[in-house]
Amino acid sequence: MQQWPYRSGKYLTKYERAALKGERVRQLEANSPPMVPLQPGDTAEKIALREIQTGTIPIGIKRTLPDGTIEIIPVNALIRDERS
Repeated sequence: MQQWPYRSGKYLTKYERAALKGERVRQLEANSPPMVPLQPGDTAEKIALREIQTGTIPIGIKRTLPDGTIEIIPVNALIRDERS
């Protein structure tokens, strides 16, 4: 098993998930190409959620640590817990 290369946690928080969803919806509404196959009746919100769930979203999460250092972690590296 590969060791986690970052100092912060492995999980996507509910706050990061909400911010990520909002940012990706904004991008999709500005005609950014979706990273998942489209289905009939899809909205930008449904597409963004599916991208987050599958880990295909092309965005990194920026985390500031207590000592002031910053980590940028790709979303596909984080564990996406659906309960959050």
